[in-house]
Amino acid sequence: ILDVICIKNNKLFLIDSQSSQMFVISNHKTKRKKYLQYGRDGRGKVRNPTSINFINGEFFINDNKNYLIQWFDSNMNFIDQVGGKGTSHGKFDLPVSSIVFKNNLLICDKNNDRIISLNPKNKKCETLIKSKFLQGELRRPSGMAIDNNDNIYISDRSNNVIQVFDINLKFIKVLQFKNMIFERPSSLAIIDNYLAVIERKSTGSPSA
Repeated sequence: ILDVICIKNNKLFLIDSQSSQMFVISNHKTKRKKYLQYGRDGRGKVRNPTSINFINGEFFINDNKNYLIQWFDSNMNFIDQVGGKGTSHGKFDLPVSSIVFKNNLLICDKNNDRIISLNPKNKKCETLIKSKFLQGELRRPSGMAIDNNDNIYISDRSNNVIQVFDINLKFIKVLQFKNMIFERPSSLAIIDNYLAVIERKSTGSPSA
């Protein structure tokens, strides 16, 4: 199951979360290269990787079931990691997805009901949004996307809504559509000014 697809420098980066591997496919070659391997405790080994991002030429992997964010150089050599299971600063409980924002990594720390900002330069983690459902607060955040105006859309899965925040992470609104109610919205993407939403319904099957 290819959970994440990113494009950079005419290459496709695909993460298979089940096998804990990443594949790199060039647009000009049919041959693919395989990276990452399954293992505990991180340091280049991952369990259920779920997201990949690029900051200043380095790769950042959400190592979901090791509760880590790991990063690698352009040749996929391990550089460093942050995390471990917990609720304190610098700890995660299922860091399921991330996006890049102002050269920091915004992380959906799903089971801790919060969004974390990670500065890769000093490894500092800051809690931006957290807690139970009120407008502007989250419960099981699972995905994020940014539009052309730097508004941040967050799938608030267990509250069955999508919340919108501005560039300073201040709450703007809960998205509402006539005759439409979300059921466990999970993944988000903005494509040609449209918001694409994947729901993880109670049946367990994803739907768009």
